[in-house]
Amino acid sequence: MARTQETREIAIETPLGPDALLLRRMDGREELGRLFAYDLELLSEDGQIEFDDLLGRNVTVRVETAARETRYFNGFIVRFMQAGTLGRLARYRATMVPWTWFLTRMSDCRIFQNMTVPDIIEQVFRDCGFSDFKRNLSGSYRTWEYCVQYRESAFNFISRLMEQEGIYYFFEHANGRHELVLADGASSHEAAPGYETIPFVEQGEAVADRESIHAWISERAVCTGVCALNDFDFTAPAKSLLAESAIERSHEGPPLEWFDYPGTYTEFADAEAYSRIRIEEFQARHELAQGQSNAR
Repeated sequence: MARTQETREIAIETPLGPDALLLRRMDGREELGRLFAYDLELLSEDGQIEFDDLLGRNVTVRVETAARETRYFNGFIVRFMQAGTLGRLARYRATMVPWTWFLTRMSDCRIFQNMTVPDIIEQVFRDCGFSDFKRNLSGSYRTWEYCVQYRESAFNFISRLMEQEGIYYFFEHANGRHELVLADGASSHEAAPGYETIPFVEQGEAVADRESIHAWISERAVCTGVCALNDFDFTAPAKSLLAESAIERSHEGPPLEWFDYPGTYTEFADAEAYSRIRIEEFQARHELAQGQSNAR
């Protein structure tokens, strides 16, 4: 009798057909402002699968939640390998990544003129042949007279620009596709339907079929408290471009200032914006929390 994924809580859809590959295990990591990567362990009755039938192709993992909703994980296969057998089945391993991973394999030398960073990023995406992205930004961004990509990958280039401007990204998954969302703050996010709140249950009292947070650890660390930036405008030598941002600290210690020059700006408003972004970057490292959950 042929094996099927139809009634399973976790399954995979590939270009090979609905049950050509059975998903046995998925391990992965997904973060804000980082490329996700999922390692898949797959089983098949076919021990002679052609690697090229999957490399570079789009696949979708389906997970049924406790609330009887379906959650999807979508991406592209960029690594596929044989991994022996499990009983009478052939075993394979694959790595699934977002479409932006392909930008790590593209390099160029270009000049962009009179564009904001979000506009440059979207232009790079389109020129690389991708359209699954959207802008969910609340801030305003300066227009760069010129911006240079020089002997760096498309991914490193846009990452550098986003880090300077305080922009990050995350991915929204659907059946058959995933979309990159440009973000710059809490207002860029919405709660997952059905998971607006998740109860906390002590680990010893947790029930396997009840979704909950069962561990929570808080952490604080010493970080930079002041960020100062400066630059020089040769067309207006007397113009002051020194800007400083600070955060209040509840702990003792010496004043820790981070100074940088040049700040790559010629307007004081940009100086204030960049110093604020940098101090927020330091503040993000000051207070951290780690949790564990069985929520799907």
